[in-house]
Amino acid sequence: MVLLPDCIKHSKQEKEKAIKTACEILDEKTILQTRRVNRHFELVCKKMQTHQCHVCDPGPFILTPFVNDLGIVQSFETHDPVKLHGKEITNLALLNVFRILVGFIIENELKDLVHSYNLDEIYGKDHERIEFELYCVMVARLAYEHFLRTLGGNYLNRQDGNKLTLATLRDKLFEKRNCTIHQDVKKDLVITVLDSQNNKFITDIENMLDQLKKKGKNKVLWWNNRSIILKSKNQFDFLKC
Repeated sequence: MVLLPDCIKHSKQEKEKAIKTACEILDEKTILQTRRVNRHFELVCKKMQTHQCHVCDPGPFILTPFVNDLGIVQSFETHDPVKLHGKEITNLALLNVFRILVGFIIENELKDLVHSYNLDEIYGKDHERIEFELYCVMVARLAYEHFLRTLGGNYLNRQDGNKLTLATLRDKLFEKRNCTIHQDVKKDLVITVLDSQNNKFITDIENMLDQLKKKGKNKVLWWNNRSIILKSKNQFDFLKC
């Protein structure tokens, strides 16, 4: 029998007791069994099987799988007070993160946080409320950085050395777009951009989402693991005949 020094024993015990992430502690199957998807969302999806809806801001839909990847639902369920837990998977933190991503009130690093994430709009004197808002800002930033790194190419490493900021992305993709959204036979949400056929930026995002879906990474827990699909076409093609 070989006796191990105390330092090695402690090191081995520490590894065995390594801190697990919220995603490891609480898996998706358990959440879907104990929490429900928003009922109104399910009703809208059912309607979108037969009727397309028009949207002018596809950006939040496209970023949703990247927010999902951060484990915000698992973290909320694992670490927040039980009294804040509801019957639905969605929560206040998720709502706040998407409010920030869209650009509602809340590049050097600080300048981008102010310009893209409205860091200077945090209001109130309650330190817990301010801390919660800062947490949501950082989750929104991490989700966008995750999206940007996955998209890669010139969007992440531009010739001038700067990355594509969230504020710029809003101008290019989020705002004043002519899009439709419907649910396909696989219950995935399909966004069709009607005025951007052959647009390289849209095509690159479309291909990225397709690749993520093949890897099982394009899914959203609070959408009952639906994927987001992006397509584009010219709505005036029929006039060229």
